[in-house]
Parts: sequence; C-alpha cells; structure tokens
Amino acid sequence: MTDQRTLTVQWFEGPPSEREYEDRVVCLRTTANPDTRSIQDTTEVRAKMMNITPEEAMARLADGTMLKVLPQAADTAKAAAFLASDRARMMTGTVLNASAGAVTD
Repeated sequence: MTDQRTLTVQWFEGPPSEREYEDRVVCLRTTANPDTRSIQDTTEVRAKMMNITPEEAMARLADGTMLKVLPQAADTAKAAAFLASDRARMMTGTVLNASAGAVTD
C-alpha cells in the first residue's frame, strides 16, 4: 500500500511588480496512513480475508516498514508542508520518501 503524490510549487522572487515564478516538481512518497478512513476500511476488508483482526493487519503493515511504525496523516501533511516551504526551495525533480521505510529508493 504505497501512495505517491506529486506536488508542483511556484515560488516568487523580487517585488510584486517584477515577480517571475519558477515551478518545482517534487514527489512525496508515503505509505498507508492508519488514521485515514480509506486505509481503515481497506484494512478491515483485508483482515477479514486473512481471518485476523484489523489491529493485527495494521501491525503487519507497520512491521513491513524499516521503522516498524506507519506514518500518520499528520506526518504526511508535515512532509508536504516542508516541500511547499522555502526551506525546500532548492528541491526539484526528486522524491521525498516519507514511507517510514516501507519503500526504499
């Protein structure tokens, strides 16, 4: 369950009358956010198919990451906010991997 989102960011330089913008394209790679309804619903269906509880299914997903934890929606939002910020202004044409190690680059 890996999800990739692409974020295009425009930043402005100079006074408003002379502003030119440049686009940056970055990808935010994440994995299942267990606090989202879609992942909870999907996990319930998968758990029934596997004859385990939804909690056990979530634990298995987490166990499949290097950090042994699933990122929460807030973690993904913070990564997206970072990419959109001036602190990441030099990043373009790249992937920010926020999958807790579920996917390796």
